[in-house]
Amino acid sequence: MSQVRLLGALRESKKREWSDSFEGQEADVVSAARRVDGTLVHFTRDRDVSGREVPLFKRPQLKKWLDKPRSYDGITVQSMSRLTRRPADIYLFLEWCDEHGKFLVTHKESIDTRTEGGRRMAELFAMVASWEWDEIQARTKSSSDRAREAGRWHGGMVPYGYRVVGSKGNWSLVPNDIPTFCTVTPKREWTEVQVILDLMIPWFLFGDSKALSGDKYRGRVGEGWSYNRISEELHAMGVPTSRGFGLWTNTTVRKILTSRINLLGEDKDGRVRAAALIKPALFQQIQREAETRTKGPREKPVRRNANPLAKCIECQVCRRGIYYMARPDYKDGTPHLGIFHCSTTGCPVKTIAGKEVFGAVNKNILLWFMDEPRYVKKVEPGIDHTAEIEDAKKRMARLRRQDENGDWEDDPDGYRRRMNELRASVKKFEKNPVVPDKVTYEPTGEVFGEVWSKWSWHERGAELRANGVTVLVGRNRHVSFEFNGHEADTLEALFAGIDEPGAVQEDVPVWLVRALAKRRDVDDTQDKDEGPDTAV
Repeated sequence: MSQVRLLGALRESKKREWSDSFEGQEADVVSAARRVDGTLVHFTRDRDVSGREVPLFKRPQLKKWLDKPRSYDGITVQSMSRLTRRPADIYLFLEWCDEHGKFLVTHKESIDTRTEGGRRMAELFAMVASWEWDEIQARTKSSSDRAREAGRWHGGMVPYGYRVVGSKGNWSLVPNDIPTFCTVTPKREWTEVQVILDLMIPWFLFGDSKALSGDKYRGRVGEGWSYNRISEELHAMGVPTSRGFGLWTNTTVRKILTSRINLLGEDKDGRVRAAALIKPALFQQIQREAETRTKGPREKPVRRNANPLAKCIECQVCRRGIYYMARPDYKDGTPHLGIFHCSTTGCPVKTIAGKEVFGAVNKNILLWFMDEPRYVKKVEPGIDHTAEIEDAKKRMARLRRQDENGDWEDDPDGYRRRMNELRASVKKFEKNPVVPDKVTYEPTGEVFGEVWSKWSWHERGAELRANGVTVLVGRNRHVSFEFNGHEADTLEALFAGIDEPGAVQEDVPVWLVRALAKRRDVDDTQDKDEGPDTAV
């Protein structure tokens, strides 16, 4: 009987996962081949390949041989975990073996899939390998969570300005006060903390590295440097990066200056990981400055056929938005203002010329607000601490479970300290869990009629939307107005006794109601002298 030809499949895991060397695997594969009276035709060596993250059929070296199955009769591995840790891959691999007439042999488990028992054993060990991987991941995550809760460093990239001290399992971050030489003459020793406090922050806020006086920054009036200029200056001075080599970039500078972990020693969840380099007030000042330099979204050019009154014009009958349809200009060059159309089936309001709608809006708005001061809406965002409260309570429950399991036996003081911090946080947030948005209207110093006459209809539509004005088109092309759902005649009673123009009542600004009431008094006087008003 001739010997079977076997392909030896070796895999070395990533550095974070324990694995046998290729030499040890090769010796075991040779032993397994002898047991089944086989001869090895080739070894595939996949280095730094995770058995969990990389599918079996995508392993670089093994895939080449899986694509040419005529070169061997079976595949042998040291153990099922060396083949894969994905149960789904095992089932797919066994199907592939059936389709191509191949079999699997392992050394440690003594599996031979040419028998029914060996096939079932292969499926079982694949599941065991998967469970083992899940346990490793769970233990790693649990260890990291405990380290974060206790304020210890759990590993990863060390933030610029800090260094790691301590021993394995008890690492912590401290400000990096170890000086390093700049590579440019005149040479000077700088610590990472000094680079941040004496160079980067003063340059960013004031454009002056001498803007530091004691522990406080002097409020110098000057234009702060850009991220790019700061990075170029650091590179010109030869200040080493956190890795000791490479170039400073504007992205690196921006991340350092806007990162809570770099400046306050806190992670994104607010957990204290190290001593802060600056005070929270200075950090907020840096954040405000950074926000002013953030490029907002580019304004898209207004399409010619765009609806100037979008989201502020409705059909009075069906209360649905009315569509705008642009039309070509007249032959003499006069612009055509298009038409408005209600597309609701059966609605009696169908089509109205744009010049009628725009004319009515322009006439009434100027009639009401021509000489009134213009106000703009200001929104002070509120705060909802509900999520923070729930998260703190969950962490307190997790800490208690960890303490019951004995995870804090070696550090009872750390457990009490962390629990007290979470309790204080919950108590602080529960005093005022939800603060709603505060809306006010501030004067701009402009007269409404003057700016209205300078605007295009798209700008006028934006002003109407900002103030909650809705244009209603009714039967017989009648045009009326609503202010955040209130008719003009019903607004005065809503604001009885409120004199502050910038105040807001039921989403309607007081200044707008006062202007309407003043204009109505004028209209009533005119009605008595001239008879009923027939204007739209």
